[in-house]
Amino acid sequence: MDACEEFRKLLLETRNANANKRQVSLKLCSLLVEERGLLRFIQSTLDLDESSQRATTHLQRFHATATIVARMPALSVSESEYFQRLAAQLFDILKLNPRQNAEITEKLWKIAAFICIELNERNTKLTDVHIIEPIANAMQNKHFEQHRLTVKNSLLITNRLVICKFPLSKLFRLFSNLFYIHSKLMKTQSHLKTPVENTLAAFVSSNIRIVYLLENTIFNEHYLYDMFSAKTVTICDEITVDFEFDGEQKNEIEPNLAKIDDIAQAAIGLIEKSSEDFKIEFFLRLMDRMLLSSSPFFKLLLYALIDSLQPSVSNVILNKPSKSIQFVVSNLDRITNTFHSELFDFKEPFSADKEHESKCLDEVLTASLNVSLEIVSQLIDSNKKLNEEDKSLLNYCITSLEKIIDLFANEEIKCVAKNLKSKIMQLNEKKLSSESLECSEVQEAISSLNDSSLPVRAHGLILLRRLVLSKNESVMKEKQRLWINVEACLSDKESYIYLAAIRTLAAFAVVATDDVLPVLLRAFHDKSRTIQERVNIGEVLIFLSKDIGQMANHYSKSFVDAFLRGTKDEDPTIRMSSLSNLGQFCAVLNFGISPYIIEIFHCVKCILQTDPFLEVKRASIMFIHLMLNGMDKNTIKAIETEILSIYRLLKQVYNTTLDDVLQLHCQLGIEQIDRIAKELLTMNTDNLKRIQII
Repeated sequence: MDACEEFRKLLLETRNANANKRQVSLKLCSLLVEERGLLRFIQSTLDLDESSQRATTHLQRFHATATIVARMPALSVSESEYFQRLAAQLFDILKLNPRQNAEITEKLWKIAAFICIELNERNTKLTDVHIIEPIANAMQNKHFEQHRLTVKNSLLITNRLVICKFPLSKLFRLFSNLFYIHSKLMKTQSHLKTPVENTLAAFVSSNIRIVYLLENTIFNEHYLYDMFSAKTVTICDEITVDFEFDGEQKNEIEPNLAKIDDIAQAAIGLIEKSSEDFKIEFFLRLMDRMLLSSSPFFKLLLYALIDSLQPSVSNVILNKPSKSIQFVVSNLDRITNTFHSELFDFKEPFSADKEHESKCLDEVLTASLNVSLEIVSQLIDSNKKLNEEDKSLLNYCITSLEKIIDLFANEEIKCVAKNLKSKIMQLNEKKLSSESLECSEVQEAISSLNDSSLPVRAHGLILLRRLVLSKNESVMKEKQRLWINVEACLSDKESYIYLAAIRTLAAFAVVATDDVLPVLLRAFHDKSRTIQERVNIGEVLIFLSKDIGQMANHYSKSFVDAFLRGTKDEDPTIRMSSLSNLGQFCAVLNFGISPYIIEIFHCVKCILQTDPFLEVKRASIMFIHLMLNGMDKNTIKAIETEILSIYRLLKQVYNTTLDDVLQLHCQLGIEQIDRIAKELLTMNTDNLKRIQII
């Protein structure tokens, strides 16, 4: 019996309820650890032919196979040896050449990658030792006989693991090797160039913290000297790369322009594919490093990177101004303090080395300063994108700009600093003038409210309402005092004044509904107030419900309770006002009326039977008309349970009352019910297409 038949037999045994699962697992394990055992298992258990009519997808079967291999309940060898033998077979599958049968080979890669993922979930440490470590060693040109991996193999295996969503955090240690190999492959025609670039792009797009890994990779001398174990690295058959590094670390790397260009182009290519946050974070890290780097090699590399990135980062800086301003403020402060300390540190006469070091530092400071000033200039020119906090932060630049004007000898830089300082001061003046204008408008509104002239008082209320809706800071701070002043206008005899006051109070309520609504509800039931004031407050509540729209459903219980309570008030005017307000509020609610319909209908019925005032009875029938007027065939379900009772009540009142007005209101309510019924029964012909036969 060949191995494939044995595998099929074992899988059939697992479906037997009486089978010994441990024995099956041991047999399966012993077959898997044999040479090419994993590949035979895959071939015997999976139908890789696209013409298969099985219901399960390939992906489901791949995951199932990976789970069987990685989650064996019993092993015939130690777990470490199991991982080691599987790893060697997984590498053989992952480095298969797709030229013979590309589709099947690609599926085998996916199965192998899924098995790696499952093995990692089973035991992370053993995955590091037997899978990640060999890939890293091969990528550094360290050859070990048991794995038989080359640099080319390690690059392709890494790419295939990344494509299949292997945890990137496990592969971070490979990033630096991949980056330097990518920098050497960029100018070649190698088929490895695209896989390596895609692998790095996956790293960059996965996590913003890769910024620090990329920075350390580029600017860490240990990476440059110790990355590869050999001076000459054969990446693939047709490409051999001389990295020009040896095992002896020198004190300083010579500025090799070709090498700088390779690294800079590789970094720029990756960053262009990254997110805006990644771009700006990396750019600011470069700016921060300008004052730390002393090596000529790294200085030139920094200048090359910053010069290449600045055009593309300019737009990003404008989209993320807060972060950029905070960095620029701290960077300018550090530059000026460093320059100041160097300028006054002359206790000893300068030696030639000291003079050369000072000159280099001056060049770095000037370059960093030029970039920082350019960023400040862009931010000021696009001040419309800056919020008030950003504009306040810019003020911290003024002190640094003044030091630049006083300390730096470069006239061009001094001129730029003066210009930027002037622009920041102008921004502050505009801010102060706008604030003073707002304060003057608030003062004008307050003084107008107390004026004896009717037009002036009305203007004050309109102006105050506009300030409230714009959420003016001064108005919000004085909200309580202004509320009292506006509330006093509700008792004004002039209708124009108290209507304007109603609209202004409604504006206050819209801006701060949670704070103002309870105050309005208490005022509506406050019997110490005049009847006119209470009626006007009821109108404020209705304006508020209409202004907040769908949010009225959130406050519906408070509104309905207040108006139902008002229908029991001892004053008939308040009862009529409450019924009218309740009808308008129900029209706003639509579907939201469902929980209250029985209680509301019972209330109306009781008023018709018991209230001694004819005007209140008229108002109760008018309430039904207002409620129905706000409904259509789509929202009628909200009162579906009571619609028949409402219809009978209207008919009964219409047939028994002698009051013409009451009869008219009943007739209007019945017409609304007829309208809704017709809409429900009439076929909607809006979407029907007319076909004409010519």
